[in-house]
Amino acid sequence: MDWYAPIARHLVIPLYAALKGGTHGQSYARRIAAWEFLSADEIAERQWRKLERLLKHAYENVPYYRRVFDERGLRPRDIKDFDDLRKLPILTKQDIRNHLPDLTARNIPGSELVDAFTGGTTGIPMHFKRDRRCRDMHWASHAAFARWYGWRPGDPYAVVWGAPQDFARPSWRYRAAAYAMRRPLVLNAFRLADNDVKRFVLRLRRLRPTLLRGYTEAIRYVAEWAADHGVDLKVPAIACTAEPLYDHQRKSIQALLGGEVFNEYGSRELGLIATECRRHRGLHVNMFTLRLEVLTEGGAPASPGEVGTLVATDLEAYGMPLIRYDTGDVAAWARHPCPCGLQHPLLAGLAGRQSALLVTASGTVVSGHALDHCVDVPAQLQYVQSEDLSMEVRALPRNGFGPEHEAAIRDAVRTLLGDNVPVTVQKVAAIPRAPSGKYLFCESRAALVESAGTSAAREPRK
Repeated sequence: MDWYAPIARHLVIPLYAALKGGTHGQSYARRIAAWEFLSADEIAERQWRKLERLLKHAYENVPYYRRVFDERGLRPRDIKDFDDLRKLPILTKQDIRNHLPDLTARNIPGSELVDAFTGGTTGIPMHFKRDRRCRDMHWASHAAFARWYGWRPGDPYAVVWGAPQDFARPSWRYRAAAYAMRRPLVLNAFRLADNDVKRFVLRLRRLRPTLLRGYTEAIRYVAEWAADHGVDLKVPAIACTAEPLYDHQRKSIQALLGGEVFNEYGSRELGLIATECRRHRGLHVNMFTLRLEVLTEGGAPASPGEVGTLVATDLEAYGMPLIRYDTGDVAAWARHPCPCGLQHPLLAGLAGRQSALLVTASGTVVSGHALDHCVDVPAQLQYVQSEDLSMEVRALPRNGFGPEHEAAIRDAVRTLLGDNVPVTVQKVAAIPRAPSGKYLFCESRAALVESAGTSAAREPRK
């Protein structure tokens, strides 16, 4: 029995929140969890009230949206139902880059806004802002839905992650607070060096976490490392996120770690978007914070089973509203409801990006997500590593892209993979997409992982 979990959950975490300004993450999580018991009509009615408040706020306080409404001769009252949302344009990542100051709400103090950055899923990182309440609500969504996995705040858990902004060197005060609140044990997926993985696996075995969350392939790599080195590693629940989860990966991870594997979908901009329940029939949408649309190429709502562009409205984002935001992903609604009875809509298919594991010149394995943050140049990039470890970088240039940027790309890749790795930069007129229609930021050959001396490539990639 974990005697400390209730202390962390009921005393330490609320006390720390109060000292930091009265955030109510656990209170929000309880409110989110209560939506599980609502009917579809009750959920829709509550979402509609949230949307009305958001549209009114955006029109009155956000210059970008005031202009969008005025140019179309609209007022918030003209949006009378969810279908009317299509009177507003889709918000793209490029729109955010071009209009960030005008997308920021004028009535929210700067002290309440937090700067954030995407990892560059589309090949181009994006700077955006969110208010602290929205940030807390995103955390609460993860906490609320993680109850399905058997985890609650205060329970031990671990993550295999790699966003640099999540690895800032903390002060001793932060480290002490993190220890007291049961912040997660973390393995940097950008550097899966043998010693780092060994240290993480041994600490994981001592910690006995309720939940392990992280990149799909990196988790499988850690699990196979443990098996190859005779470490009996068991985790009750594993949440795979940031990459697609295929059946062969699920079976492999479940067999190695002995726990139940959940497919989870989220983003840095929107928080938790959808996740599986224990029936594993699809991903239930987080209706408390999000209104999703799946749209055909012509912009019409997709029918169940029809793959389309996934567009999201964050109902809790007031500091920088994201209304009809193009996630860059494609998905499909389920044809049938989940037998669990939950009235949150079900995504049946999600064609997200899978970042391959790469190998450096020294044989160290790194997550393909590391390349998201290697270099900032005016171009969309796609990285393809061949069996001989060479890297081809396809660059779709924007204005201002020049030889100095090509040199910066080569330097950044060699810094990550090794000075002797051949790197070529090829300017292209278009970057090819996968058959699913999804843009692949990074690709590699399965044989590469074999060269690192692990079993990670024994099962062919699909």
